[in-house]
Amino acid sequence: VAENKFVDLGFGADMIDVILNNSDVTRDSAKEKIGLAGKYLITCGYNGLKPQRHAEIIYAVAQVREQLPDNLHLLLPMTYGATESYLQEIENLLKQLDFQYTIFDRFLIDEELLHIRKATDMFIHAQPSDAFSASMQEYLLCETIVVNGHWTRYPDFEKFGMPYYLYYSFEELPACILKAYRQKEKIEITPELKEFIRKKGWLHLAGEWSRVYDELAGRSENQKANMPDF
Repeated sequence: VAENKFVDLGFGADMIDVILNNSDVTRDSAKEKIGLAGKYLITCGYNGLKPQRHAEIIYAVAQVREQLPDNLHLLLPMTYGATESYLQEIENLLKQLDFQYTIFDRFLIDEELLHIRKATDMFIHAQPSDAFSASMQEYLLCETIVVNGHWTRYPDFEKFGMPYYLYYSFEELPACILKAYRQKEKIEITPELKEFIRKKGWLHLAGEWSRVYDELAGRSENQKANMPDF
């Protein structure tokens, strides 16, 4: 198939537009909205599937808990993908390690998800592969500290400067969490990266989709006009 017949169009993320339209929501006000004012919030993964490796993240945080704030609280968005047995397994582990935590296991409306994204101080990503995660983009847009496994890299983000702290194994994750918390290597979410992410929202992409369909409709009309009469 000729290369000029391909069009690079992605699906937009509603939450990107929601975040941009609620720039007045601060981290502190978002924490108040979810009932966790004054807490240091670490979010573990973004769904309830086992490949999010919740247990590995929880064990890593436990190893350095004494060097993290006393008001540490873990958030686990497990709104889809989790079985009842897996939810119970993760909750038992959190109780066993005596963590303060909140598990989100039901559908969240946009406003609730906005507050979770904005309230998060640190997001830890550990799944083995990814398909250009909208959740990752949303946390970066909120200028959240992100800790990311090196096996899942996002070159389109990194071309604007490294936007997250990388760890190369779960043995390295505890040290990486501390480095990110102390921000020894300052990570900056550049205006260029924010603009790149903005264009992944539907407010921008809907126009791109419309433009492509308009061009196709125009071509179709031209082809009809140029067809000979029989």
